Amino acid sequence: MKNRVKAEQFEINQLLATGMNGQLHDGDSIGVWTFDQTLHAGQFRLVSWAPESARDIANNINKFLGSQHFSGNTSFAALQPLLGRVMQSSPRLTLIIFCDGEDTIKWTPYNDGVNQLFQERKTAQTRAKQPFILLLRTQFGQFVGCTMNFPPGMLNFPDFPPLPQPKPAVTPPAPKPLPPAPVIPLIIVGTNVMNQEPASGNTAPASAPPPVVTVTNVVTKTNTVTWTQTNTVILTNTPPATSSDNSHFNRTGALAVGAALLIAAAGLITLAVSRRRNASQSSLITRSMRKD
Repeated sequence: MKNRVKAEQFEINQLLATGMNGQLHDGDSIGVWTFDQTLHAGQFRLVSWAPESARDIANNINKFLGSQHFSGNTSFAALQPLLGRVMQSSPRLTLIIFCDGEDTIKWTPYNDGVNQLFQERKTAQTRAKQPFILLLRTQFGQFVGCTMNFPPGMLNFPDFPPLPQPKPAVTPPAPKPLPPAPVIPLIIVGTNVMNQEPASGNTAPASAPPPVVTVTNVVTKTNTVTWTQTNTVILTNTPPATSSDNSHFNRTGALAVGAALLIAAAGLITLAVSRRRNASQSSLITRSMRKD
């Protein structure tokens, strides 16, 4: 790269004078590394970009490059470990590599195309004492764009993909009110157990606590079967008396005759009384006529 330092410094002046074609923003960080077989990072202090400081930043970078000693060959592998960590810690990163194309690159998704261009344009760039300018862009640790540039001329910056938009804050839905607790119906199995009025004279004092009614599963036997013997067998077909029972027959006949006489006597007495009553109820004229 020793024969290409002046071309490299010219391109750096152009980049910073235009703010990298408007790609640099206030507060962006600018770092400069150099590498051969090893990486030399931290020799140039990290700079915070400001448009009004563009000339001073460019002069400081060019002065640093002019003081370097050029020896050995270029090795892209020296960049990879530290570059990988920077990519992971940077939401967006623009990497501009000035090189001679003598080595092959192996740690990008664009390796085949980049290495092919190195081979095709290496002789021309050497004769013109111009560097290759490889421009890579990463976003959230992933490569998102690559261009190969051949100075002199302005660099082509691939666009960054749009940043993911923050998801709108989701307002959690208001908690739904809990449904009312189900009312468990009261189920009573058995007889009704109720408080009874206390007997007179046994009234509880006013300060006594109210009686507690406890409902339990009382099973009362109500369907009581009472059995009464009603089908009594009465002997009605009495067998006829034998000859030995004639005395019983005689006594029965005597009782029947006596009953008949009593009935006849009662009839006579009734007739006599009736006639006497009729005689006493007759008029005085009738009685006087009878006397005459």
